Amino acid sequence: MSRRLFILFVLSLSVGLTILTGCEESVDPVLGTDQRFTVYGFINPLADTQAVRIYSIEDRLELETAEPLDASVYSEYPGGSERVVWQDSIVTFPDESVGHVYYGVFRPGFDRDLTFVVESPDGTLTRADVRTPPVSRPELGDIISASGNVLVTIDWIDAPRILETRAVYHLRSRLFGDSRIFDKTVVLPTGQVTEGPGGVLRVTIRPAVDIGQLFTILALRPGIDELSLEYVDVQAFVAGDTWDPPTGGFDPELLVQPGTFTNITNGFGFLGTGYYDSFEYVPSTEVAENAGFDVLDG
Repeated sequence: MSRRLFILFVLSLSVGLTILTGCEESVDPVLGTDQRFTVYGFINPLADTQAVRIYSIEDRLELETAEPLDASVYSEYPGGSERVVWQDSIVTFPDESVGHVYYGVFRPGFDRDLTFVVESPDGTLTRADVRTPPVSRPELGDIISASGNVLVTIDWIDAPRILETRAVYHLRSRLFGDSRIFDKTVVLPTGQVTEGPGGVLRVTIRPAVDIGQLFTILALRPGIDELSLEYVDVQAFVAGDTWDPPTGGFDPELLVQPGTFTNITNGFGFLGTGYYDSFEYVPSTEVAENAGFDVLDG
């Protein structure tokens, strides 16, 4: 993945998780403050390039510009070891606004402490201390399979927190009266996260419910056209403990208040850690048929 594509991926995911970080465009936390910078993003232990968006705080409301920020940005491990200097880049968004996205070329790995620093010319430090999550081990859990009711559960061993889930359905379809079979892939933002025995986080998908959306997205006619399920990639965004909200829950009315949910010292915003993990589930013919899918030969 190119550096620019990775940066845009990071920003799109960060936007997708803003409800968890308490960031809304209608709330401005920076007026009348001595803080220097606002930081948003996350550190991915699997990625070779990291990307974080940084805003310069001014005592007035104004759009960001392409002018360089008056700061140096770097990250390092405990004790000041392995310092990585981050580089500025200007990203233009669909609304034609611009933003400063700093990138660092390194892969931090799992279960490691890291300090991210934005240093002003006078030596003032805006910083965040984070820890990347450990390696998680997704394993197939309980399967409930009855006609019209299928639940598939994946246990995410050693995952501290799961913020977002989705299912990538790999399918085959055939239109009524047509002998051709087409391969299809559909991504659905689906899955329920619960806590199982021993505090293990579990992700449950419901193929018998999702099949309705699949027919709609693929413009197929239930009971007329055929759709078979080959396998499902159940994906989860595994986050570090840093993403635990201090309010004890994800109440948007509380988290949106300035400074309620931040781990930035001498600044605003939030820097998390996390990565996408996945588990490939191949259903048996019985499970697939109970969920409403067809069996296609050829």
